[in-house]
Amino acid sequence: MKKITVALIVVFLAINSYAFEVFDSLSGEVLSLANKVIKGRVVRVNLKNKTVVLNKGADEGLLKNSFVYIYRNEGVFVAINGKEVALKKGIAYATVVKLFPHKAVAKITQGIEKQKKYLIGLGIIPNGEREVFGTPKENDKWAAGKSTYNIAVIIRNPFIYEQTKSALDKTGKFFVISPDVIQTAIVNNRINSLYENDAIKRLASVVNADLVLFVSTIKHERLRYKLYNGYGGVVIKSGELPMDSKTIAALNSYPSYEIPPNNPVASNLRLSPKLTFWESILNRFGLYSPYTNVDMSSTSYKVVMYKNIGHDTTAFYDGYLDGNVREIAVAQGSKVKVFRFDIDSFDKLYEFSYGYTIINIDAARIGGKNLILLTNFNRYGSLSSAIGYIKNHKLYIIKDNLPYHLRFYDKLSGHPIILAQKASLSKLFYENIYKIDLNTFKVSKFSLPVRPKSFYEFFKVGETLVYLNQAGELESYDLDTGKIKQVTSYAFGGGERLIERYPVEISRDSEESIKELIAKNSVVVPKAISVFKENGEVYILGIKNYMSHHITIAKQHYNAYNVKLFTLNKGNLKMVYNSGDVKGRVVAAAKEGNYIISVIGLPTGFFDRFIMGIYEVDRLTAARMEY
Repeated sequence: MKKITVALIVVFLAINSYAFEVFDSLSGEVLSLANKVIKGRVVRVNLKNKTVVLNKGADEGLLKNSFVYIYRNEGVFVAINGKEVALKKGIAYATVVKLFPHKAVAKITQGIEKQKKYLIGLGIIPNGEREVFGTPKENDKWAAGKSTYNIAVIIRNPFIYEQTKSALDKTGKFFVISPDVIQTAIVNNRINSLYENDAIKRLASVVNADLVLFVSTIKHERLRYKLYNGYGGVVIKSGELPMDSKTIAALNSYPSYEIPPNNPVASNLRLSPKLTFWESILNRFGLYSPYTNVDMSSTSYKVVMYKNIGHDTTAFYDGYLDGNVREIAVAQGSKVKVFRFDIDSFDKLYEFSYGYTIINIDAARIGGKNLILLTNFNRYGSLSSAIGYIKNHKLYIIKDNLPYHLRFYDKLSGHPIILAQKASLSKLFYENIYKIDLNTFKVSKFSLPVRPKSFYEFFKVGETLVYLNQAGELESYDLDTGKIKQVTSYAFGGGERLIERYPVEISRDSEESIKELIAKNSVVVPKAISVFKENGEVYILGIKNYMSHHITIAKQHYNAYNVKLFTLNKGNLKMVYNSGDVKGRVVAAAKEGNYIISVIGLPTGFFDRFIMGIYEVDRLTAARMEY
């Protein structure tokens, strides 16, 4: 025991005495953008566009997307000691949007002062703050850069935060804002996402940050950063830095498991969401918050992180879209957001759009190129799907307006084919399954020896078919012998989210409610199992939603789910993991290493349900499997 203790102390001292150069490099990158104060005057003002022209530009050191402080000299004050002090009046902050050698154009993005807002204008019930913008004039002065900066560092991992803070502190140019202050501001100001520029600007305004620095890792091997202008919410600079082996080892020894999953920063605070005045009143009567008797995590399923990503997720894919980097694609209607999971963060990479309502995303490598299939409903409820590929974060279409559901089949063999199936006016899946020829895009009939529950719930692994039978049970079939190999006692599916297929037309004479009309014009797309290969092992992931005890004046919700993991060996299915019942409706899920990556829907509050018509908010979630 003594030897183990001594060894741990030696490792701790070694880690803390080592100079992690990557963080000095990171602070150097930040300092290179903030090491000079440039001053000048405003030479032109366009109040309509809220822009000003500055008399200096790139040759004098100005940077695009950097901020400038616009002020006005209002004379001189003589102190008691006889010293003259210049009187300056702050006008606004502006962001450089166009850069020329000896001039620049900047857009007014933030005021200098703030005024409190009140509910109904009575001056009694506070309702946030509003910015007060001054009016710039020609010959006003401006300054880019400061002698010292307030900087907010956004990173969950405590080790990365402490090392970044230490490196920034050493420069003497930065005051690093406490992660507890940042987390409190996020909760109290209901900042649900930090992906949008407006949200970053809002957070910076609340915590008085000049700069916001996002730091993440790429597979714990490289450090990635983005530096934002706090007054405009735009990126000034971004990049990647390599980490040496000792830094990687130290990073892996300081996981962020104890950081609450909803905290985007290295804060241990567990804060309850702040309710508005009306929400707090409703909550007293049990009309705001949904109640459930299950938790977010279980003994075998520990949620370590999540990101709010909006609502109405219609499709999900975890795999390789653009090259060799594993990505997570989440479709909400026609828009697809692509993320990367890297233990401590969900890093948003890019977006693309197609069609009207995407209901399935699939990808596979064919002929040396990663192809992507997008199954889509057009605005009239007809299938109008596409085959394409992603290059440099952009979608390129090879063939569109295909009247089929699309998916890949036999992906694990390395020779996948594209399957297709039609939909009728009343049925989501109609008639035969077809195979599509990629050269001619002609279809030919494709036969299966079994009847799976749906088009998206059967997979070929070697000479074995794995699928959900008509009862929703997981089953395996031996293609060589033509016999069912195994029927498990586990059923999956149920509680799938409704996806609106046809536009809802509201008639005065209709006796049906809006909610009933939406349900009538909507479909569920069953995709309760997925198959994938990891480290030579074939896994089947199954998901199921349940109704748990739930008090709400709306109705009961599917607000508990379960994830099970099976291995497949020579046609035999063996369950190796069970999450237990946990809170939320699982929309889709995948496995990455020891983590389950999923989109989870949770019931919204009173106003969202009854005023906005939004019944669930979606979270991109990472949960560590505890075997």
